[in-house]
Amino acid sequence: MLHHLVPNSLANKKTAVPLTDLPLDVVLHVLDRLDQPSLAALGRTSKALHDLCAPRLFADVALSSPKQLSSLLAALRANPERGETVKSLTERGLATNTDELQAALSLMPRLRALRFHSPVAGLDLAPLRALSALHLHDATRATLAVLPSVHADAPLRTLAVHCWPAALRSIVCPPPELAVALSAAATAHPSLRALEADAAVLADIPAGALPAALAVTAHGGSEEAAHVCSWCAPPGAAWEDRAAARPDKNAPLGVWARANVALCRWLLAVTGLSGGF
Repeated sequence: MLHHLVPNSLANKKTAVPLTDLPLDVVLHVLDRLDQPSLAALGRTSKALHDLCAPRLFADVALSSPKQLSSLLAALRANPERGETVKSLTERGLATNTDELQAALSLMPRLRALRFHSPVAGLDLAPLRALSALHLHDATRATLAVLPSVHADAPLRTLAVHCWPAALRSIVCPPPELAVALSAAATAHPSLRALEADAAVLADIPAGALPAALAVTAHGGSEEAAHVCSWCAPPGAAWEDRAAARPDKNAPLGVWARANVALCRWLLAVTGLSGGF
């Protein structure tokens, strides 16, 4: 049991007082400032503290491995009430089991923010009626195919899409279906206030197709684009925007080498392979 030291009014000494003996507002104040590992450790010390820590542990969930996804699903199935405490879910580039992820999402009716760092396809987001922020890994047909499944009554305010790879702009143009998917999502959700996507995709959206009140952030439209979006892939490839398909013979070799290495990193990431980069 963790203890809190308070001055002893009868002696000039320190007395160890159980955390659970403190006023509830003080305990909650302490819990709000603990990180996830500390909350997990504290929750194992007693049932009372477990009941206080559990909602905070599940409020902001980050998954970094398939095992974590399986553990989360098992915990939600064992206690469905925990799913109602999940407000934010972030998937950090793992080889996602779509069936398990779908099952977990269906147990999170109050989820507000959903972030994917891996390409995702075949998911149904209709159960997430409280969804207000959606961040997708990449601007591809398969990933954007999940947009129509967002419930029509969901208060979606932010839609961010991982950039169309800057290093590929001189080779492959974004499919026109991507612009159609984004404009359709903006029309279907009047609550939308912020849209982030690659400039190459946004350029295909006809003028006037987006609501006037929508704040649009275009990535990849300037030389500084590599630092605009932390999800941009790959960072060094923004140099590709400065020239045509063939690099300038006078350009420093290091610039193009960095762009090529960054492109390899991106390709390894989206294919699920690993490399020594």
